[in-house]
Amino acid sequence: ETVSEPTGLTGRQYGTEWGQVIHTLLEARMGDPEVDLEALARSEVHHQDLPRGWAEDAVQTVRAVVESEDDLWQRARDSARRLTEVPLRYCESGGDGRPVMSRGILDLAFREDGGWVIVDYKTDDTDHNRIDDLVEHYAPQIAAYRAGWERCVEGPVSEAGFFFTCAGRYVRCYPPQEA
Repeated sequence: ETVSEPTGLTGRQYGTEWGQVIHTLLEARMGDPEVDLEALARSEVHHQDLPRGWAEDAVQTVRAVVESEDDLWQRARDSARRLTEVPLRYCESGGDGRPVMSRGILDLAFREDGGWVIVDYKTDDTDHNRIDDLVEHYAPQIAAYRAGWERCVEGPVSEAGFFFTCAGRYVRCYPPQEA
C-alpha cells in the first residue's frame, strides 16, 4: 500500500481520519497505560479505512507523545482529576447581542494546584519549522476553549496549549511563553 504525501498547511491527506485515530489512541492510553495500542491502532485504522501501515505510525506517534521530553503527559497522569475528549458547549453573546452557541471538544483537561491545564492535540503532519504558523492559525481556538472552560467549570485555567503529535512538541499558549 502507498502512503499519501502530506498536503497543505495542516498536512497529511486523510487528516480528519488520521486525527481521529490518534485522538482515540491518546484517550485510551491516558485512561489505561496498559492498553494494547497495537490492536487498537489496527482496529481504528481499519475503521477509518486508512492504509494498514498507518497503524504502526499511529502507535509510534502516541508513544512519542507519552515519552516526550516535556513532562505534560506525566503531569496529567499524576493529576487527581483528568478528563479526555470532553464536549464543551456554552452560550455567549454574539457581536449583534444575540446568543451564540459555542462548542468544541477538549482533548485533555487536568487539574493542578494552580488551576486547570487544557491541551488540544494537533495531528497536523508538520515539522518543527512550521509550528509557529500552526500556533498562530489555531490560537483563536485555544483562546475560545480556555474562556469556555472557565465559564463551565469551577476554577481558573492556569495553562493552555497545543501538543503537536507529529513533531512531538508541546507549545504553551497561555500564559504566554516568555521570550
